[in-house]
This record gives sequence, structure tokens and C-alpha cells, in this order.
Amino acid sequence: MDGRQFDALTRAFAGKGSRRRFLFRGAVATGVAGSLAGFDSASAARRGNNGVSSICRPDGAGGYYRDSVPTVNLQAALNAGAIISDCCAHAECGTTGECVSAVCDFGAGACSVTHLNGNTCTRPGCTSGVCSGGACADPIPHICGDGVCNTCSYDSCSHTCDCDVLVCYTEDYQCMDAYCSSDDGGCVSYPINEGGACDTFGFAGVCTLGFCTTV
Repeated sequence: MDGRQFDALTRAFAGKGSRRRFLFRGAVATGVAGSLAGFDSASAARRGNNGVSSICRPDGAGGYYRDSVPTVNLQAALNAGAIISDCCAHAECGTTGECVSAVCDFGAGACSVTHLNGNTCTRPGCTSGVCSGGACADPIPHICGDGVCNTCSYDSCSHTCDCDVLVCYTEDYQCMDAYCSSDDGGCVSYPINEGGACDTFGFAGVCTLGFCTTV
């Protein structure tokens, strides 16, 4: 091998090494660029929109309110009790009362409305009612009377019955008594003082089968 051949071979090896180094450096640069792009995306997510993060701060009354904070201060806000949630406010969920619970479920980030059916509730000017379907309704009416011996009307406001009791009379109180039976449809008479003394318009008598008869 003469000197000219040796120089050509040296230059050929040098060129190959340069190309290998170029390709290696290009691959490294591409990987770094991809990593930086991923880092920037994650960083942007942490920063929120335009470097501002939406949070929910404690309102001091057991609830939260919406707020935003520069993302650089996000951790400090979280340390102070804020949460990251699609939070709502209790006031946005409706009115909580005797028959309805309307609150924000901060974990779910949505309103939770519950009808408190069966609870006692206030009816202005009347006795207490009962919650039904989220409203205060009349209590279950009393079963008033039997319609025969006791004829009644029900007052939903006072939750009471107003009844007229059927009074049973007899033909001869000395020898007969009576009571009302709804099963028998009204008054039922029966003899008393059988064989006992009684008075018939000033004359002495004796009770016989419910009637006073003269001796």
C-alpha cells in the first residue's frame, strides 16, 4: 500500500465516524426535544389556564366557594384547606328546610337534593304536619267514629275529630236499658231489674220483660 492509498483509506474511516457521530447526536437531540415537550405539557397542566388554577376554598361554615389562584401558589392554597374539584356552593343547590336537604356534595362536585319524607314539619296556625315529596303535608287523618254510634268530622288543621255520639233511649228506664251497637246498626235495648219493683204513674208495679206492669 503506497502513501496515496493509505491517505484515502484514512479519510474514508474519518468520514464514516463523522456520519455516525452526526446520526447519534441527531437521535439524542430528538429524544431530548420529545422529553422537553412532555415536560412542557405536564407543566402546562399544573399551571392551569394561563398559569391560573381553579380551586374551591373553605367558606368557614362547612362549605366551599369557587376561586382561582396563580398556579405557583396552588400548593399553599391546598395546604390551607382548598380542594381541586368542580365545586358548587350550597346556595346554588336550592333551599334546605324541614322537608328538603339541598346541599353541595363537594366530593362529587354536584348538588345533592334529598326529600326528607316522614319528618315532622310546621304548618302555620295548625298542628305539625308530615313531610311528603319535599313539602309539608297534612298528617294522616284519624279514623273518626263508625258512622253509626259516632258521627264525626275530621279537622286537618287541628288534627282532631269532632264527633256526635248517638244517645240511646228506652221506653221504660226502670225496667229497660239500651246501648248503641254499630254492628247492629244502632240502638239495642235489653231488660233490666226483671221482677223488681217499679212505678207506673203512681201505682206499684213489677218489671217484666223490660216493662213495668201493675201488680
